Parts: sequence; structure tokens; C-alpha cells
Amino acid sequence: MKVIIFGSGGQLGTKVSGLLRQRGHSVVDYNSKDCDFTSQNLKSGLKKIGLEDFRLIVNCAGLIDGGFNTFDKIFNVNVIIFQ
Repeated sequence: MKVIIFGSGGQLGTKVSGLLRQRGHSVVDYNSKDCDFTSQNLKSGLKKIGLEDFRLIVNCAGLIDGGFNTFDKIFNVNVIIFQ
């Protein structure tokens, strides 16, 4: 199965990516250098990736602070961006 993982550079993403590879899946990793979840251009960037080519999309990316000091801003970066 072809899988894309966002946040593959973090602790959870590294584990998930490794487990999926061990089970024979084709995994494409994206980390913060590849895809900036705080960017206003993220949605257009996701369209360029071609998400429809993947059977499974895993989001292990998360932002706790990074200058976003309100719950709403953190929620938007971690959750709303994929709607």
C-alpha cells in the first residue's frame, strides 16, 4: 500500500514510518523541512503532492508552541489544515 506520512521526522512519525516499511508498504516521508504546516500556502502545496495517489495519509505532525500562543492558532495548524 502507498502511504504518505507527515511529521515523519518526529518521534511518532519515525516509529510509524519504520513499522509500515517493515510490513512492506511503500512509504513517502514528509517532515517540517519538506512541508511547513504553519505556512499560508500549505493547502496549495498539498495539492501539488497529489494526495489522491496515496491509499493512506498519516498525520504525525504537530505543533505545540512555535510562536502560536493561543489555542485557536495551535488547533488550526494541527487539525483544521487537513479539512
